[in-house]
Amino acid sequence: INIARTLDLFVILRPGPYICSEWEWGGLPAWLLRDSFMKVRTNYSGYITAVKRFFGQLIPLIKYQQSKYGGPIVAVQVENEYGMYAGQDGAHLNTLAELLKNEGIVEPLFTSDGSSVWDNEKNTIYEDGLKSVNFKSNPEKHLKSLRGHFPEQPLWVMEFWAGWFDWWGEGRNLFDNSDFQKNLDVILDHKASLNFYMFHGGTNFGFTNGGLTIAR
Repeated sequence: INIARTLDLFVILRPGPYICSEWEWGGLPAWLLRDSFMKVRTNYSGYITAVKRFFGQLIPLIKYQQSKYGGPIVAVQVENEYGMYAGQDGAHLNTLAELLKNEGIVEPLFTSDGSSVWDNEKNTIYEDGLKSVNFKSNPEKHLKSLRGHFPEQPLWVMEFWAGWFDWWGEGRNLFDNSDFQKNLDVILDHKASLNFYMFHGGTNFGFTNGGLTIAR
């Protein structure tokens, strides 16, 4: 965040606590399972206690890095792709949002999901937050869905999947460059904001590897 400030960049903060399925158990610590009744990504008291402790340590470190105080942080995400998560707790995102605000987050809160979740009657979303969309292809479909469901909100592609990760011992997982360019052109033609996922890759070792699993 400090480097972003020196480069005159803005920061979109995505503090979790669940990060993504491409990280070991979504980024949640294994010691949560010491509680045999643990139910992560819910309002289960043991989980919320751990989240409060996490936010209580993290948010004070970055509170004054928010735009209100002259810092680069302009938006903060509530959880990650929760609408796409099968084991939804209807009140969970509201609880996380309140925890973030109680710790001093004042910038706009938002969520990111695949557009299909907005057509799901059982969908759980954070009603008060901005909505962004994640996808690899069919940009017209996803952007149309975002605009249709939330016409007063900006078109915002939180994750435009420009690539994907590889597994040890397997071949490269590459996207067709021409398809990528066509999809990017459509996004830009709609004047939507976007982030590339990933803009830059790396190598994950040990217990930081992803497993393509959703924490349950």
